[in-house]
Amino acid sequence: MRRFFGELKNHRLQKEPIGIIAEDYWNKIPQHFPFVRTDEFILMPNHVHGILHFDDHRIAGKAGNAFGPQSCNLGSVIRNYKGAVTSFAKKDGIAFAWHPRFYDRILHTEREIEIVRNYIRNNPLKG
Repeated sequence: MRRFFGELKNHRLQKEPIGIIAEDYWNKIPQHFPFVRTDEFILMPNHVHGILHFDDHRIAGKAGNAFGPQSCNLGSVIRNYKGAVTSFAKKDGIAFAWHPRFYDRILHTEREIEIVRNYIRNNPLKG
């Protein structure tokens, strides 16, 4: 698997330019989606792990279809994020491709959130 974002050295990612952009764009998600708050995040050599919180009260006021506002769902946020990183790569002539899908899980309790935070924090130690 190609390591687009960088190389792990001593359990730290030595970031490539696309890795720097991917991290920066993740941190800017709330600027584009004010109903989303970012939480723990880690950039790995060929993928990312992160937690996003959605403010249901802010979403409730938006118009949408029977399945909820389509601009306010996880798929829309991830599509926007991946698209922005891909656009940067194309503009700068960087050969880059995301995995075609993403894995998501709803975290219901603080305990679940903390378990996933710890997984994300410790992920580079496994590399």
